[in-house]
Amino acid sequence: QTAAGKSGNWLPFHSEVKGVRELLSIDDTQVNHLVLERIFTKEGFAFSSALDGRTALQTIEQRGYLPDCVLLDVMMPDLDGFQVCARLRELYGRELPVLLISAKSEESNVVEGFRVGADDYIVKPFKRNELLSRVAARLPPAPPPA
Repeated sequence: QTAAGKSGNWLPFHSEVKGVRELLSIDDTQVNHLVLERIFTKEGFAFSSALDGRTALQTIEQRGYLPDCVLLDVMMPDLDGFQVCARLRELYGRELPVLLISAKSEESNVVEGFRVGADDYIVKPFKRNELLSRVAARLPPAPPPA
């Protein structure tokens, strides 16, 4: 499975290249990365993070493969989560699961998240098992062990 957007950027997923699923957290608050890393590494995910959207977009392009799922904060300086999500969709299409995470729970924010292409919108504070379930629902079945 690979992802390609309107610009024709075909990239494999981390799990295809490295054999393990990867979650990318994009958030300007380091402590949020630490919480997510603790949750997802216990579930067998590789974990990477970026403190802003531009860095995340550059990192994906430079390394040549996609994370298996993106957790994206909405409120960030420079490019906000809505802008980053729209850019991810433009570059890599709908195959890349993108879940927005935000303390902004107003209906207009949730609707905007879906409008720009998010697969889900999770309101902070979130519950661990609900977050894991929402991510799992967006991922294809794991390949059997080799």
